[in-house]
Amino acid sequence: MTAHSILGSIRRHPMRFWVAAVGIAVVVFAGYTVARVVSMALSLQEISSLSDQVSAHASEGDIQQLADDLRQVQKHSADAANTSSEWVVVLASNQPVFGAEISALRVVSGVASDLSRSAGPLVELLPKLTADDISDENGFDLALVSNLDSAVSSLSTTVSASSAKLRPLVNQPLVEVLHTKIVTLSGALDAAGPGLDQVVPFVRALPIILGENGDRTWFVIMQNLTEVRPSGGLLSAYVILDANDGKLDMISQGTNDTLIKGPPASDAHMPQGLKDLWGDYLTKWGSMNLSAHFPNNAELISNGWNARDEQQVDGVVSLGQGTVQYLAAAVGPVTVRGTTIQPSEMVQYLSVDIYKQYEDPSVKDEVLGEIIGQIFDKLSSGAFDVQSLITEALTGASSDYLQLWSTDKAEQMQIENAGLSGSFSEEEGPISSIRFTNAGGNKLDAFLNIEAKYDLGTCVFDADTNSRSRESTMTVAVTNNAPTSGLPNYMTGRVELEEQGLSYVRGSNHSYVSIYLPVNAVPGEFTLDGKSAFISEADERGHTFMMFDIELDPGASATLVGTWSEPAEDLDGNLLGVQPQLVMQPLLNTPTVSVEPAAKCS
Repeated sequence: MTAHSILGSIRRHPMRFWVAAVGIAVVVFAGYTVARVVSMALSLQEISSLSDQVSAHASEGDIQQLADDLRQVQKHSADAANTSSEWVVVLASNQPVFGAEISALRVVSGVASDLSRSAGPLVELLPKLTADDISDENGFDLALVSNLDSAVSSLSTTVSASSAKLRPLVNQPLVEVLHTKIVTLSGALDAAGPGLDQVVPFVRALPIILGENGDRTWFVIMQNLTEVRPSGGLLSAYVILDANDGKLDMISQGTNDTLIKGPPASDAHMPQGLKDLWGDYLTKWGSMNLSAHFPNNAELISNGWNARDEQQVDGVVSLGQGTVQYLAAAVGPVTVRGTTIQPSEMVQYLSVDIYKQYEDPSVKDEVLGEIIGQIFDKLSSGAFDVQSLITEALTGASSDYLQLWSTDKAEQMQIENAGLSGSFSEEEGPISSIRFTNAGGNKLDAFLNIEAKYDLGTCVFDADTNSRSRESTMTVAVTNNAPTSGLPNYMTGRVELEEQGLSYVRGSNHSYVSIYLPVNAVPGEFTLDGKSAFISEADERGHTFMMFDIELDPGASATLVGTWSEPAEDLDGNLLGVQPQLVMQPLLNTPTVSVEPAAKCS
């Protein structure tokens, strides 16, 4: 057929031509769109396949191969993200048929791209994070440690943001194969988040502890979380560390047997409300952390130690069993008196097994001191396996957390900004806290389980005062999961009852539970298992707190419910936030915490 005859046909049947042309164009467009969507999906499939390799190589500690895996993930993520931004794919995502699936693929592509881009600096650092590279006989490489801080912190932030982007897709009615992949990826990010959250404080704290700001002497204290206090646990083993420009030296070590013999600490800086509540207990070494604000307790510890004729300290580092386990992962197994403790076993050993093995408390304290001393002796010699630390944190997340305090004001500000201070905010807004204090003198808080929910109330306008407020509710369920047998008397004893010659159920526990209200909140009704009950009311840092007395037999539970009226605006009339915060102390068992935001005030 000639060109002339074709043109003639078009003139005779113009409508038929345009219908055919549009049909061909639609088919071509649809085919191209499908091809681009399939290309994006294939890239994501490659990433999914690589994820298993990433997990395997991470658990094996094969860092070189892990870095190679992540580089491939970066390539496929970039391909998927580029395709997802093409106009045909964007247009297709708004269509009624499979538009939701294509839109979900675009979100997943963006998440994959964000994650791989954020992981880039860590990918490049991974091969360098060996003990030989990060430290030598001259100390730690502070520049490398600083780069690690930046890389891990960035990745942690991206993981949290990516998890939030995926969460709405989990409940969407998508095709099964896509929905399954999204649920798997969302679950992986939710699981990785807490582990990275545990790594970040260590990499942020390391340069500070290593003396990047100059010569420092640290009082490093182990807080025993089997006997909890508002900012940790019973003070036990300690070491004195000297640090300067990446070099660590362990000056001395000891146990709480040494500490309790010391002179009293000055408490001039402590809030009057705490002094009135606790009296002399506030400055005793066994209970020198009764404030919910760790800097208050750290200053007490520093004052108490520096009142001795010993090496003076410039700051305090606090560790619980969970943070000790991460340090053990970084320095390797510890062998004390013929027993080798693997890093993954450290929490269990320090919380239960050590008491079974050494029923004499003084011997147990000596062994604990030797364990902590050996860990820091290894650290001082330059042993620090970052890869093992990261792996342990990702597989064994704990609700214990590192806390630091420094007498140097600039350094303390750095600690605050890094989220390492254990501070309890004085800011106005929906910020509450729950703090437990062991009142039984036992070691059963290893079996303490907590569920807490903070419901921010609806905004209410009071015409008489021309102000806005909210009626909020806190619900706390406490369970004692201690066994009735199998634990030594030192763990299960009820000292406060034994001193009075009273009997008790083996495995029972006794706690003071304090609920801290938001700043300027007014207490309402507080009940324990439906009955009005609280034993004390006090104030700290602008927060009123209500204290309850709870005794639980093994397997028993109790529920606290508290209500209060909290400001919805600050003193200048500016509206406060609507996302509640519920701050918890370091604990062995991760509490189940939920916060319910509320609508903004009109």
